[in-house]
Amino acid sequence: MSRADLSVVGSGFAAGVVAAGLAGLALVGTPVLGAGVFVVQVVVALAWLAALDTRGSLGAFAITIAAAGTMDAIIGATEGPSIGQAAPVVAIALAVSLLHQLSRRPRPGATLSLAGTMSALAFGLCAASYVALRGETGGDQAVAAALLGAGVALAVGRLADLATTRPAIAPGSRRGLLGIVLGIGAAVGVGAVYGSGAGALGTGVGLRLAVIAAVLAVIADIAVDAVLAQAPPPDERRLSALTPLGVLLPVVLAGPVAYVAGRILLG
Repeated sequence: MSRADLSVVGSGFAAGVVAAGLAGLALVGTPVLGAGVFVVQVVVALAWLAALDTRGSLGAFAITIAAAGTMDAIIGATEGPSIGQAAPVVAIALAVSLLHQLSRRPRPGATLSLAGTMSALAFGLCAASYVALRGETGGDQAVAAALLGAGVALAVGRLADLATTRPAIAPGSRRGLLGIVLGIGAAVGVGAVYGSGAGALGTGVGLRLAVIAAVLAVIADIAVDAVLAQAPPPDERRLSALTPLGVLLPVVLAGPVAYVAGRILLG
């Protein structure tokens, strides 16, 4: 097994570990899940701003993590939480971001800096979706089912890619169709097994939550891998930032769809 192969498989397994860890925190309680989500939000913000080589990144990072922590706290402390409760925080963060750009002297890359700040904030909002779903009746089990489905799909898919990446999922991609199919299949099995033992879900709901989250996580994984394979950043700092993004973004971006599906399926 080559070093490159180990890196590819390691990314998938690391994503699986992160997803499983958050699933465990969801079963413990909302405060600990919020703390785990905040750690993920911080790492994603750091890596994303570095990958974009964002100007004014210190201020952008401060705005992003302050907004992320506030969103997590508001959602987690509210009875009957909704992701919509984060809307005022996003609006205030946008206004602060504009003031941040105006305060910079000089102002090179102001548009990219603002875009980087707001996109990092959007990723934080995606992660906060897990905290919002956790507050629903049976939400702890719903979050766990979604995260376990996403995590196993990423880990199994990357492991299968060791055997073959032909046919590739897209021209030039390092992800194989077999790995994608086996990963989603593994999510089906995990969701069904977990759901059957989770009284608030049942086999059908657990399966659907796991598969929905798995599909979004795999799509995000393919997108990040495409950047690494076809358009890697030119400098080492930006390239190294893609490694944590490759691990965390697939898990984070599955959050909104898990939240919506969970709200619908839990009634």
